Amino acid sequence: MSNNQPIYEKLKKKYHKTEPITNFKDLLDRAENIYKSRTAFKLKDKNNQIYNITYKQFKDDIVSLGTSFIEKWVIKPKICVIGKNSYKWAVSYILLQVLLELLFLLTKNFIVMMLLILWTLHLQSVF
Repeated sequence: MSNNQPIYEKLKKKYHKTEPITNFKDLLDRAENIYKSRTAFKLKDKNNQIYNITYKQFKDDIVSLGTSFIEKWVIKPKICVIGKNSYKWAVSYILLQVLLELLFLLTKNFIVMMLLILWTLHLQSVF
């Protein structure tokens, strides 16, 4: 009888139980609650010294940026995050995913397309 089970039912028994995550806010809250003091990022300062960013610090940075963002813009503007892969970029990207729940991810391969997108969408802000 167990051979007739769908594959997802068979796989459920092999893995740990997890809580459903429906959006970035859930993911961020869950990561902070479970891994609060663990290292989320390792960064280098100007002197090439490595320092750690914990999950709690990561969420606090997102909340701080979000607070200033909401104070500045009352309505939901159209926003595009452009830049090299960095901690500041990650904070901005996750924040905007939480606030707007829709964000275009642009990479260096889309530089030509970016100009068209910016013109078409009449973006109010570019990070």
